[in-house]
Amino acid sequence: EHIANIALLLPYLEVSVNQEYLVNRIGELASGSCLGSFRWESGGKYKNSQWNKELPTDSQIVMHCIATYLDSHLPRNLCILRVAPSPHSTLYKHPVKRTLRRRSMLSSHPPSTAPL
Repeated sequence: EHIANIALLLPYLEVSVNQEYLVNRIGELASGSCLGSFRWESGGKYKNSQWNKELPTDSQIVMHCIATYLDSHLPRNLCILRVAPSPHSTLYKHPVKRTLRRRSMLSSHPPSTAPL
């Protein structure tokens, strides 16, 4: 029973080879409310040391978890044939950085935009 549950969790841990840090950091981010300890350009302490660039940032961890969740729950795009499904097929990189002229933060993506 536990082995089957581990198989469901493994994709969430692929963002870093340092899975001890990753599991501890996800636990820290999940405690409390509203990701209170979230640091967008860094992370938390690891083994009594400050975060360093060898560890994933909180932004990378959160986006990877969101993308993994979406990949596992949304249907695959049947119009795109692939030998194997790519990870994070639900996230798209916007082709051009745009300056916002309006207050709206929404942006539409044409169906032809290639996945990350």
